[in-house]
Amino acid sequence: MEEKIINSVSALPELFNCTLSGYKDRTVKARAWQKVSQEIGLTEDVCRKRWKGLRDTYLRERLKEAGKRSGRSNLYKL
Repeated sequence: MEEKIINSVSALPELFNCTLSGYKDRTVKARAWQKVSQEIGLTEDVCRKRWKGLRDTYLRERLKEAGKRSGRSNLYKL
């Protein structure tokens, strides 16, 4: 299930790429979440929550890894 959500969201950069104009447009994002919801077969709210959980877990792991290295400047270079 997580892999499906990751693949669906990664196909829609307006959901995660803050440099795009569509990132701040609520209508564009709402349509994108509808698309993800239809592909996954879950409600939009569940998809959003699962994506947020996956994203937060990823960032937490990146922080742990960055803490093991000298300096934290590499953390934000995704």
